[in-house]
Amino acid sequence: MPDLEPMEGEEAPKPNFTAAARRVMGLYNHEISEAEFEKILNLYVEDAIFEDPLIRVKGKGPIRQQFWAVRNLLIGEVLQNRVFEECPITTSKGDVKRYAIEALVRYRVLSCVPKRFGFTIKQTTILQLEAKGGSARIQRHEDYWSLFER
Repeated sequence: MPDLEPMEGEEAPKPNFTAAARRVMGLYNHEISEAEFEKILNLYVEDAIFEDPLIRVKGKGPIRQQFWAVRNLLIGEVLQNRVFEECPITTSKGDVKRYAIEALVRYRVLSCVPKRFGFTIKQTTILQLEAKGGSARIQRHEDYWSLFER
């Protein structure tokens, strides 16, 4: 999808940063469709960074592989989440905003394991988004979690 520049005298459309931040939590729900999974991944810029306590990857392709591997190993369900905007910044390149998302995510290993044997983690996701072509695009995605903190 090409980025369209506004014509002279025309204002660029305002990106919906909050909607993009909320949509990312769909990556942790096992039951989203393949089409929705791809739509969410298209929110990432080509050189985006994903980081959590176990891994750090750079680039849209490696991020797709990371979430695809997790989707095939763990059955996830977001039980609740809250989105908080932090630090809106305007740079020479445009608007950059950071969001914190606190969530409870319930996981179980593989679909053959009964739900009662799953585990719930408290997860904090930090997203850094930029305005690009009238839409909000993710530059950096950091997850913080612990199996011991509830």
